Amino acid sequence: MLRHRILFLFTVVFFSSLAIAGGKPSVQHKIKVEWYTPVIMQSLANNRARVLIRGKTTPGNRASIGANAYSFKSQTNFSTLAPQYLNVTPSRAIADKNGNFQINMTLPYSAVQIPVVVTDSNGQSQTIILLLHVERNRIQVNVKTMAWNLWRVIVGPTFKFYNMNESNSLVSSKVSSTLLGSTVAGEYNFHRNYLAAFSLTSMQGVGSLPTTGDFTFSDFEVALGVSRRFKTKWFKKLRKSVELSYTNASSPFLVRNSSSAYVFYTAALNKLAVTFTGAFGSGDYFNSAVSFGLLYGLLNSSKFTSNPGELGAILNYRIVHDLDSQFYILGDLGAEYDMYSFSSFDPPSSSTLTNSMNQLVGTANVAIACKF
Repeated sequence: MLRHRILFLFTVVFFSSLAIAGGKPSVQHKIKVEWYTPVIMQSLANNRARVLIRGKTTPGNRASIGANAYSFKSQTNFSTLAPQYLNVTPSRAIADKNGNFQINMTLPYSAVQIPVVVTDSNGQSQTIILLLHVERNRIQVNVKTMAWNLWRVIVGPTFKFYNMNESNSLVSSKVSSTLLGSTVAGEYNFHRNYLAAFSLTSMQGVGSLPTTGDFTFSDFEVALGVSRRFKTKWFKKLRKSVELSYTNASSPFLVRNSSSAYVFYTAALNKLAVTFTGAFGSGDYFNSAVSFGLLYGLLNSSKFTSNPGELGAILNYRIVHDLDSQFYILGDLGAEYDMYSFSSFDPPSSSTLTNSMNQLVGTANVAIACKF
């Protein structure tokens, strides 16, 4: 880490000296530009990354990448980055009504010099030299930056499968259910390393009981969460984050009626989960993420008393494919294993029984997402 900082500072000093030694400085038109924190969009092959450079200036101003872009390894070892290597998109970005513009480019994992040419409506231009040190999970830059409030909206169908086992001192039973529905979710980067997320999922399906046959099961989930990116000395190639989330949903359970037949009910479930995620690039246009976590939940129903609550574990795999700089598609595969117990009055035995319960919940989701 110290070596990287020394290299970055040395790069700033070295290229500054090149600019001074290059001749008499020219008088340039002053154009105000503020910079957002650069972002590594995805890791590519051959030690490269797709990087998003974002800024804010006067609406209508145009920004493009000038000549003399360099990859810097040492004072005597630097090379020119050809336009074909940079693969800049768009070739000229126009600041929107809020003054925001963004440029995607390919950069090596090293110190680089990138000249950004900003031109106003009068044809006056200014060249700003960005000195960046691109690492696997972060970028250092020589200008003051601010956070980019980036929204993502995700919409798509969701499939869920329940397989539940319930038992007490007298009997045991199993229930399964298959649900199909849709999910609308959103994410908001309110700080450089912090992300807020929410999702709404509406589902309906059918299930089966060994004694009473089929039943219908509907569920409406509301989830809220906040995650923070972090770094460790281990697994440096992974982009790591931890998330704390709250979910309000429904959970199935069974109780016996006076005829000794099991009756299907649902209970309101409020659960908290802590999830750890490691994301990595798996191709030129694909990113993957593996998440695992623990959860604790409380069930609320007039039919029983839940104690001590639900304990569970979560495992999830996500793959993301970028369609362009704004749209992408994603797929999720998840598994959740829960255990809990509850006490309920059993009419056939005229006693209160303590039921133990475990369930496996499988989830699959495919969605299209837009970021802005």
